[in-house]
Amino acid sequence: MNRRSLLGGAALAATTALVIRQSKASHVPHRRPRLSHVAVLRCDRYERAPQVVEQGLQLVRPSVHGNACF
Repeated sequence: MNRRSLLGGAALAATTALVIRQSKASHVPHRRPRLSHVAVLRCDRYERAPQVVEQGLQLVRPSVHGNACF
């Protein structure tokens, strides 16, 4: 084995590794990050807390389809 064949083999191995890495990266789907929905409401009295929470849920309208509560 001489220096030329060693360098040629190293270049071939590096090129093969790069091609494999690029081909695997293209199969990963790109996902957009989910947006968070937030409502900030004022509650002046503790007795009104349930109504304020209900108003917040109506504003945000969380998706609970398919979610199980335990």
